[in-house]
Amino acid sequence: MIKGIPLYNLRNTECAQFFQDTINIVHQNNPATLQVEKEYNALVLAGSELEALFKIPTASTITAELENFDLLRGKALRGISAIARGYTHSQNPVIEHHATVLVSHLALFGNVVADNYQSETASIRNIIEDWKNVPELSAAIAALNLGSWQTDLENANNSFADKYLQRAIEQSNKNPASFKEKRLQANSAYYKLRDAINAHYIINTDAEPFVTVVASLNGLIDEYNEMLARKNKS
Repeated sequence: MIKGIPLYNLRNTECAQFFQDTINIVHQNNPATLQVEKEYNALVLAGSELEALFKIPTASTITAELENFDLLRGKALRGISAIARGYTHSQNPVIEHHATVLVSHLALFGNVVADNYQSETASIRNIIEDWKNVPELSAAIAALNLGSWQTDLENANNSFADKYLQRAIEQSNKNPASFKEKRLQANSAYYKLRDAINAHYIINTDAEPFVTVVASLNGLIDEYNEMLARKNKS
């Protein structure tokens, strides 16, 4: 059976991305074979309409600034990661230990720069909070002389978040009613698709592609639930 996920806890862009990820998984397993074409097409339509509301227009004057801050924070995070990985080969056991601690911590967050905008912002914020508040991580940052890199990463991430919020407010002021309405429609379409897949999964126990699609969707849901848990913890 497909696991539950508190959609209401997802931010708007995270929710839109979750629907697109779900659509991709179902598409890969053939909606016709799964006997959910009607429900699948309904989510595709609702998901596309929702995503369009949150997509930053390329003509926006804020777009260039957003892309620049996103580039800067990505470069800073990659730089820190590369330096830490390099120091794991240090012949100094103390430095090697600090580097290993930092690399292991970053690994907990996965490929952050590949996440959608909002998820990346939240992950970087959580990473920096850990570096500041967990003694072992603070010591690692200091020992590897990564303080200036941390500052660059935090500044770029905060600037990105400010600009993103500015753009979101600008967008919501244009058509505030549509956001809630389209999200509710997409939520309903997702639940209908989920229930249809679950029904066929029960009827066709241990049969493909039902086993694969349920396992894939549960893996996706686990990732989003883990992201929500990290945000709640922070």
